[in-house]
Amino acid sequence: MNEHVNEEKTTRLSRGKRRLLAFGTLLVICIVAGVVGWQGYRYLTDVMVIKEKVEAGSLVTLKEIVRGRSENTSISMNGTIDTGTLGEQTVFLTIRNGPIRTYKEIRVAVVDTKAPEISGPESLTVTSAKDFDPSESYVVDDFEKDLAKSIRVVPELDLTKEGLQEVTLKVKDSSGNVGELPVEIQVLKLSTEEEKVLTAINQYLADGHDEDTVLDTAWVMKTEGAENGVDYYVEVAENVLYALYFSGKVSEYTIFDCGSVLMHDLMVYAVHYNGTTVKTGKLMGVSGE
Repeated sequence: MNEHVNEEKTTRLSRGKRRLLAFGTLLVICIVAGVVGWQGYRYLTDVMVIKEKVEAGSLVTLKEIVRGRSENTSISMNGTIDTGTLGEQTVFLTIRNGPIRTYKEIRVAVVDTKAPEISGPESLTVTSAKDFDPSESYVVDDFEKDLAKSIRVVPELDLTKEGLQEVTLKVKDSSGNVGELPVEIQVLKLSTEEEKVLTAINQYLADGHDEDTVLDTAWVMKTEGAENGVDYYVEVAENVLYALYFSGKVSEYTIFDCGSVLMHDLMVYAVHYNGTTVKTGKLMGVSGE
């Protein structure tokens, strides 16, 4: 009798252990399936951030910033990245893979890493009678606007000292990027009329001309290879021609300064002849004198 009862108890215990074991196994399977399913879901909807920083002012595509882990993942961006504004921005993404859809936020920083570029003449002539303002002859290309007014001259230009000075133009943007341009500046002491000549030539250079040019204030002609020592001819007053010499000297140009070829070129302009202002018409009869 006791043996039969003991056998029955043992059988019930064995069945309970088997049930518990089966339930545990099922639970483990469910957990594993859940983990695998969750991992699979994450794989299908996960994205990798490729670029956390983009250059200010640049054109940026979504493919440059994020990529799906699955080849079948498609990503779209709600809105745009404003590369015209520095700082971090939140990018809202919609991620699709087959019937699965999810949403994600990432952070992208717009940064300015490019140095400003200063452009303008590599050599310039200025006068001691007027303060030198680089923004009148040079421009700055940069993400930030209106930086030309911030150009510094290093070392500081000494306008009391006549002659050639080698300086560097520098400008810094708000991100700390520095642009530089080495230039040679000739400082001259000039009369009022000579000032007009110099202003015209600087305008000519700043505008990037290389041929005879009529400006708002004057007519300018550049010579080839400083003929007769002259770099530029300028007419700033009616029938009077000035020359800027290679040495930096500015003076009225006379008949006696002309060679035969130049005489022909200058015939239509007035110059001084024997100390008397001569009109263009009178020059037409002068040749080789």
